[in-house]
Amino acid sequence: MGMFEQVTLFLLATLTLTTLGLIVAFSPTIVITEIATLIRSKDPYRHSLALVAGLTTAVIALTYLAVNYINPNTKLDFSALGSTQLSDLFDLILGICLMVFGVLEFRKMSTQSYQPKEKVKNNKVFSVKKLYFFGLLKMATSVSSIFAIFVAGKFINTYILSNPGRYIGIILFVVVSLLPFVFLTFVRYKRPEIFSLVESRTKFPVFYKWKKLVLLSCIVVGALITYSAIK
Repeated sequence: MGMFEQVTLFLLATLTLTTLGLIVAFSPTIVITEIATLIRSKDPYRHSLALVAGLTTAVIALTYLAVNYINPNTKLDFSALGSTQLSDLFDLILGICLMVFGVLEFRKMSTQSYQPKEKVKNNKVFSVKKLYFFGLLKMATSVSSIFAIFVAGKFINTYILSNPGRYIGIILFVVVSLLPFVFLTFVRYKRPEIFSLVESRTKFPVFYKWKKLVLLSCIVVGALITYSAIK
């Protein structure tokens, strides 16, 4: 592989894994929980760390499964389907699921309006154990996150052939998946007045607009994967 091909692959891998990592990170429920923890908890940094630890556990476990068990080069012994056909079938199913998920969630958002709830001042809802398991279970059951992780695992196995490159790709993907939550905690530490402003203006959270962008990205990525499988 020449220098130009290596640079192109590096840029493609960085862009793809970063985009998929952001899709994994973007869960409105988790984002709301993180912001609420940083605003209303009496010990926001410890509780935020517990939530991020739960997310990290789920992301690492799912990424490990995706990288080690979704391998397009593994030859499976099926009489009717070859390994290439199985890989294309997986791409087709994955692409269709991404498109269907994006369309359904986008339609749901278009028919619903955000209704702010009354603020709860009771700090008993925040605990290290609850937030850890909430982050773990929520990330492990998020359809969009699971599909993005599986796509990332398949991309790493398909296009990154060297072991050091795979490790770097996995680390990049996991870090990007957790970066938004670490960034929110950092902002809370450096500029707490920003969260006071957010708390006073929660009639229409900005992340609802970003959710539409992410859902549109799911539809586009799903369409591209489906097209590559059937061409």
